[in-house]
Amino acid sequence: MTRKKKRFEGTAPHKHGDGQALDSRPANSDEQKQPQPADDPVAISNRLSNLSIPRPLQTTPPTRNRRTISTLHSCLNKQMTESNQNPSNLQLPFNTPPSKAPTQPQGRQTGSSSRAPRQRPRDASRPFHQAQVKPPASPIPDSSYLAQSATPASKLRNPQPLLLVLDLNGTLLYRPRASSKYTPRPSLSLFLAHCVSNYSVLVWSSATPFNVTSICSKIFTPEQRQLLLGVWARDTLELDKGQYTAKVQVYKNLSRVWQDQRVQRAHPDLAKGVKWGQKNTLLLDDSALKASAQPHNAVVLPEFTRETKEVQKDGTEVLAQVVAYLEMARMVDNMSSFVRDRSFRVDTGWKWDWEKGRSAETDESDDGEDEQGGVKLEGI
Repeated sequence: MTRKKKRFEGTAPHKHGDGQALDSRPANSDEQKQPQPADDPVAISNRLSNLSIPRPLQTTPPTRNRRTISTLHSCLNKQMTESNQNPSNLQLPFNTPPSKAPTQPQGRQTGSSSRAPRQRPRDASRPFHQAQVKPPASPIPDSSYLAQSATPASKLRNPQPLLLVLDLNGTLLYRPRASSKYTPRPSLSLFLAHCVSNYSVLVWSSATPFNVTSICSKIFTPEQRQLLLGVWARDTLELDKGQYTAKVQVYKNLSRVWQDQRVQRAHPDLAKGVKWGQKNTLLLDDSALKASAQPHNAVVLPEFTRETKEVQKDGTEVLAQVVAYLEMARMVDNMSSFVRDRSFRVDTGWKWDWEKGRSAETDESDDGEDEQGGVKLEGI
């Protein structure tokens, strides 16, 4: 208030157009200020100064005539009445730069307010994190493999060693995604006991190493795990970082198994120069696509899911039929040719007797077996 008083000291009274003074009060008088006409531009200017209304920054102030000032005065009176004489709520009728909403700092949002997710073009049929992942290229069998598969198989007197590559989920058991619980396929324990005792077994699953190790520790006994040639998981499928974390079609190229020196050293006849290859290796899986590189070395089973209705029966459950098929396959010298001519199909006459350890179709006479328990071949 001291500043405002000094401003009016020694100043002449303001005059209107007719020369009449609008303020006849002396400069230093303490008399009450006389009310001024409502349409007086000086009065309006003083009221604006007293209200301390922020004025917009303009390079060229607008021209105001008496009509503009009168309109401004009417708007001010109306707004002051509505706002209970609160100057902060006043709005001026001349051009005012639009106020910007306060911007929130970028980064993590807290509280109830949340930022809308960015919209990215993607394939609606896939989850967001899989939309941009390129799946692995599908392998094709080479000419030498196809030529060897076309060579007719010959019957053997004694069964040859068999390298059996086992899949887990969907083949031997059902495990929900992101769960440690599983449902075994009927006769799983009998099947694994027979395989570990009679074949060279390698576990190869597309699940993560942690899940594969966890499942194997539950379905195999400690003694059986010691006899496994290896436990391979998703990290052995030659996937890049995006493919590893996404749900993409994977492929199990048996050439990778045959090139592994540790696996090759486990062949019983390695000293004779015999190695694992397409003549003595079978992949047990529920997907034929995974065996695209060696399609004639795959024994494809129906996928075992939550809805699958399988029960343990008298040697006709799926895993029992698989054992009967494997025993016949290892009685030939070329398993890829055997599978090519007679691929495995469920409920086509395969049956296995778990108690006697032989095919239920085999004649009980000694003519059907050799001294090592081989199965009599029919139709080969």
